[in-house]
Amino acid sequence: MAADIDAFGEDGKTSLLRAVAGGDLPAVDSLLAQGADPTLVDRNSQECALLLAARARDAALTRRLMDAGREWRRGRPLRRLDDDEFVGLGAASVTRFVEFMRSGVDPDSTVERHPRIKLMSLALHTRDDRTVCLLLQCGADVGAIVDVHQFQLTVLHGAADGCMTDVVWMLLRDGADATRIEQKRSVLYSAISGGSAEIVEMLLEAGADIESGLARETPLMLAAGHGSLAIVELLLSRGANVHAQSSDGLTALHEAADARALPVVRRLLDAGADPLARDGTGRTATDHLVFRSDPVFAQPMRDWGIPDAYSLESVEDAWDANGEFDFFISYRHGRFAAQARELAAGLQAAGCRPFLDQEMLELPADELASNAVVKSRLAKALRRSRTVVFFESYIDAGQASSFNWQFFELLHARDSVLVRLDRGSVHSWIVIPGEHLQTTGVIFEFDDIGQLATRLVQRQRDQSR
Repeated sequence: MAADIDAFGEDGKTSLLRAVAGGDLPAVDSLLAQGADPTLVDRNSQECALLLAARARDAALTRRLMDAGREWRRGRPLRRLDDDEFVGLGAASVTRFVEFMRSGVDPDSTVERHPRIKLMSLALHTRDDRTVCLLLQCGADVGAIVDVHQFQLTVLHGAADGCMTDVVWMLLRDGADATRIEQKRSVLYSAISGGSAEIVEMLLEAGADIESGLARETPLMLAAGHGSLAIVELLLSRGANVHAQSSDGLTALHEAADARALPVVRRLLDAGADPLARDGTGRTATDHLVFRSDPVFAQPMRDWGIPDAYSLESVEDAWDANGEFDFFISYRHGRFAAQARELAAGLQAAGCRPFLDQEMLELPADELASNAVVKSRLAKALRRSRTVVFFESYIDAGQASSFNWQFFELLHARDSVLVRLDRGSVHSWIVIPGEHLQTTGVIFEFDDIGQLATRLVQRQRDQSR
């Protein structure tokens, strides 16, 4: 009788699998009472009955099949996985797990050489919900502690981390604890690491603590640090504390800034995050963005009126000159003053209006201008000049980690070129968010400063056509 009940049809399913797929609980009860094997899988999809029920979100069928799996296990002699079978199992397909279950391997089995690693650990490692459901269908312990990324966590932790939505739903229906914390990690932390907003929502519905993540890092901080806008939106809608700080003084805004996740930064600011909050080292979120030498990513802070090292907003401009300039000749080392003066004269002779700062012209030949002088000059002339001409000191000179003045000028320039006096060549500058800045190939070459002036003027006129 049992053999007929467990026969596979042309569709690759047994009678029990077809009944589960159809959501027919009375038929499932009848087949199980007649001795149908609940652990058989669809020959085509390799999916067990429990996964089919969970995918359909049928709580009654899920409970019945979980109970049937436990009864099946109690009635069978089971053996331990041997060392030879263990080799290569981390990359095994669901078919290999099916073979183990058919040969009587205990679903909670460990290996002699690796006593901390259970069969469930390897199933979770495959990130395949079919293997995990198969072990659960065969009576694996739902509350077991298993190895997940070298941490001893629950099966629910592992399923949440692996984005196994159907498995998480099934485990929660079977009574798994959504508030469980192991090795300072909440299940919610694992779900956020996995990146599934749907699983995060399931856990919150099941009672997970919205402020419990990893040690003193909240789930909102973790989601912000992963750049997960959908999860951040979900947590904020459920009342997550946007002002909470970790043991290091970090807020969710700091984490989003470190991740350079601009949509998350903007959303947290909209939710009332304090852009002036400081971490344990005294740095704001804007400081975190600037510290990465990516001032482009500090723009959302500027949009909120928060100045930073790369903003012109905090620079006092007492200069009273009127009008605009064709060229702004920019350098930082005093040794370039003579060439800058000669270039300015050549540009002026060609009918253009160049700008040179008197303070820079008076700089001793062996000195670098300070950051304050650089920013003062920029506030005066940068935005009023059509083209900024950089001398090679912008490559050769060192810079302070807190203020990349070369990048700063490029951010605010309309057009810019780099002049290599040592090579007699001119290059274009481009700013690439996240990759800082770089030059293109040679635009043109020159023999002397007079020819440089002539070619710069011609280039600008060509661009105006």
